[in-house]
Amino acid sequence: MHTARSIRLAAMSFAATGLAANHAAAIDIVFVHDQIADEILRLVDRNGDGDATDPGEATVFLDDSLPPAIGNDNAQGLVALGPNTILATDNFEPDNIVRAEDFNNDGDALDPGEAFVYFDGSLPGGFTLTNPADLRRVGPAQYLLLDNNTLDETNPEAVYLLEEINDDLIIDETEVMLLFELSPAGDSQTTTFDVVRDSDGLLYTIDITDPDQIESLDVLDPESGLKHEWFDSVDLLNLAGAVLTGTVNELEYIEKTNEVIFGASSLGGAQVIFAASDTNGSGTIDSPSEIRLLWSETGSADMPNTGSPRDFVLGADGSLFWTDGLQDRVWRLVDRNNDGDYNDAGETVVFYDADDATAAGLPPIELALSIAAWSCAADLAEPFGVLDLADVQAFVAAFGSSEPLADFNGDGIFDLADIQAFVTAFNSGCP
Repeated sequence: MHTARSIRLAAMSFAATGLAANHAAAIDIVFVHDQIADEILRLVDRNGDGDATDPGEATVFLDDSLPPAIGNDNAQGLVALGPNTILATDNFEPDNIVRAEDFNNDGDALDPGEAFVYFDGSLPGGFTLTNPADLRRVGPAQYLLLDNNTLDETNPEAVYLLEEINDDLIIDETEVMLLFELSPAGDSQTTTFDVVRDSDGLLYTIDITDPDQIESLDVLDPESGLKHEWFDSVDLLNLAGAVLTGTVNELEYIEKTNEVIFGASSLGGAQVIFAASDTNGSGTIDSPSEIRLLWSETGSADMPNTGSPRDFVLGADGSLFWTDGLQDRVWRLVDRNNDGDYNDAGETVVFYDADDATAAGLPPIELALSIAAWSCAADLAEPFGVLDLADVQAFVAAFGSSEPLADFNGDGIFDLADIQAFVTAFNSGCP
């Protein structure tokens, strides 16, 4: 609750201006699934320095080896509902979706009653969930669920819409709707991973079915039931000199610019991240002007040594977080100078690293897979998710000490612009 809109900082009688889209000060709360340990880590950049590798900034949020045995294996779908609440898929038996919430604010959901089965996998038509490849939040209680039937041809490969209608914290069969069928039951015609939805309701998936390993990014229209290829590896090579990588989860959507973010590799094998939009209305990506380079391993001024992006998530401040399974890291990309990419100096940051974590006594990452993030610009102090006097005091203290937490526009200068941005963010509230 806001204590809140009436709170004013002393000597701050000014008109607040808009918050920069790339400010670097928000407390980012990031959840990461470790595919080897079957754990979900909760990473919190408490001091606003751009990473979560300081003491006390990481905890094991969910651990499949501990009771209750409700499933947390290979969670390719991960959604942050708040600073202390997640949904996670499990594509090992029993295939389901688990909801976990840290009720007592101890940094994990390992206490009795904090984790339970949110969706047991019962699908329309008498089918059951077999290989959930992605889970996306598209509304206050609405989710896209992609079920990949490559491992079990008795069920359709499809995208479902889950909607919690009665607010009972459970999704039952009556709250599941078949949104788009990719392969009918008993006939696996596609092998799809990841799904995002644009502002027009179209769905985008990665398809690795082609026997010649020509991967594609496809467009699905739930209204017409039609699917078409947006572009494939050959198209991308011709248009941008890169190819799709074949890793599992690698899509994100920018609503503001109507762009789909995807990962690829350049001709030399270095990792690149692009954003694409069908600006000429042809229904496909067929012009170099429709693909924009967001980040390049070799083009970054920070000269990072990265592996391969496995999953993306956009933070509320425009940061792009991604998991690096080969380097056992989580990376954070920040557009500090507002030029539309993440290639400038200081814009590629290691948010979490296995070696640094071990040195700081934090949980290691053995093989990072899916990622989810939650942030609220002005929420600088616990309890997270609530804007109150503690947040104001945290900002004042950080500003007075010139700490990164108070550098709201990320320009390295502590001035009136940061104060104005904080007030605007505080009055805007949390999502």
